Amino acid sequence: MKRLVLFAIASCFAATTYAQTISPDYQDGKIWFRIKSDYRTIHGLNENPSSLPIATVPFLEPIGKSHSFTNLSLPFHAAKNSVELQRTYLLEFSDYGQVDVIINKMRATGNIDYAERVPLDHSDLVPNDPSYTSQWHLATINAAGAWNYFSAGSTIQIAIVDNALDRNHQDLSGNLWTNPGEIASNSIDDDGNGYVDDINGYDVADNDNNPNPPNNTFDHGTHVGGISSGTTNNGIGIASIGFSCDLIAVKATGNSNSPSSVTDGYDGVVYAVAAGADVINKSRGGTSSSTTAQNIITWASQQGCVLVAAAGNSNTNALHYPASYTECIAVASTGSGDVKSSFSNYGTWVDISAPGSNIYSTLPSNQYGNMSGTSMACPMVAGLAGLMLSLNPGLTPTDIRNCLVSSATNINTQNPSYIGQLGAGRINANAAMSCISATLNWAPVAGFVANVTTVTAGGVVQFTDQSVYNPTTWSWTFTGGTPATYIGQNPPPILYSTPGTYNVSLTVTNGNGSDVQTNTN
Repeated sequence: MKRLVLFAIASCFAATTYAQTISPDYQDGKIWFRIKSDYRTIHGLNENPSSLPIATVPFLEPIGKSHSFTNLSLPFHAAKNSVELQRTYLLEFSDYGQVDVIINKMRATGNIDYAERVPLDHSDLVPNDPSYTSQWHLATINAAGAWNYFSAGSTIQIAIVDNALDRNHQDLSGNLWTNPGEIASNSIDDDGNGYVDDINGYDVADNDNNPNPPNNTFDHGTHVGGISSGTTNNGIGIASIGFSCDLIAVKATGNSNSPSSVTDGYDGVVYAVAAGADVINKSRGGTSSSTTAQNIITWASQQGCVLVAAAGNSNTNALHYPASYTECIAVASTGSGDVKSSFSNYGTWVDISAPGSNIYSTLPSNQYGNMSGTSMACPMVAGLAGLMLSLNPGLTPTDIRNCLVSSATNINTQNPSYIGQLGAGRINANAAMSCISATLNWAPVAGFVANVTTVTAGGVVQFTDQSVYNPTTWSWTFTGGTPATYIGQNPPPILYSTPGTYNVSLTVTNGNGSDVQTNTN
């Protein structure tokens, strides 16, 4: 249980710019750690989760006397329904070489579940000079056939977690997500998602609401966004497989950092979930794994997000993260003729392949150009996933993965040295949408959860619908509760006045059938 203490302590932490001097795979001066569930912390009512006093976690104070701590934060504070992430802190320090010493001292206190270095992800990009003026990749994946199933009018949001995204680009602004719960420029978190004035997205690295690139060298995320869902059929620029899906701009690289690094990618994933993203694109990664990162990926998947990640550009079968986390769809890159791109990673952990060589897309300041990398293949899959959900928003991430995999074009003949190492094959957008079209005939499947399952007589329980496959009606029965029945998706709190053990039933229907779930006790 947390002990609430009101205090006014001056925070004298200095801003720090990170250059990797200790390890190329981890960020200097950063440690993630999770306190044990029974450890007592000290939090103020109006604290800033991005800058907490060291006294918030008392066992750090004696350790800090012999080290140079610069900041303590709760980086994943917006993951409000994750007990694990609410107990996960980020400690920053300037004596980089002492990272292992600090971690060992933290472990010795017995107050943490774990402490670990923070991985450094790099943009999965292989630069090249522009050479193509046409978007060969859209013909290869049969995008035109896919658009016959669905094109304009999508309500699906794709989060681009990257170094920046140019919101003013003529080919992106038309598909830019606008937060319906936020009032612009009033310095208030109107929608209560933990981020102030996030109208079109957020800069989680610099902790502000401007996800635009600070200069044109921060071009990676803008290129990725155009591939995924550049505005299509608008008479200018490029087309995209996502056609009309909304783009949530998530800037995860600080203005003072290298544009080729993604320092706050997992903070970006948490923001994307808080913003309501349906698909999260992660064209980034590295070879270092992390317990905290895995927890975030697992949590995001549990929230119903389709997670798509680049397989990496080292021409190796070594595991690449976050792509190789089980919940992510790992994407390798192919070139013309469906041959594996020379740079692309491969392996049994890869799920699917997509064109990633010489891809023409948007660049900052209303420019366009070619880039290559699994960074380019990844948003092609994310954009297709968004298009698939546009046709049937009621599908689960597992359903999307299954249709992507089952509809892929076999490319073993073109890649005899990589059989079984490029996933199910190269995406076929038309076939994937045909698979999704068949799901429109599915009957719904009922499902619900309760916020508590034991209350004192006179207490209330809140039930939440989790049914899938597009139910159109909901009928609840609350044995022993008040009200005893309810028609509609979201019932009011149910009052239980008499001690006992009771059942709850939910029946859902649509034009294709019905289903019932009954939970006991």
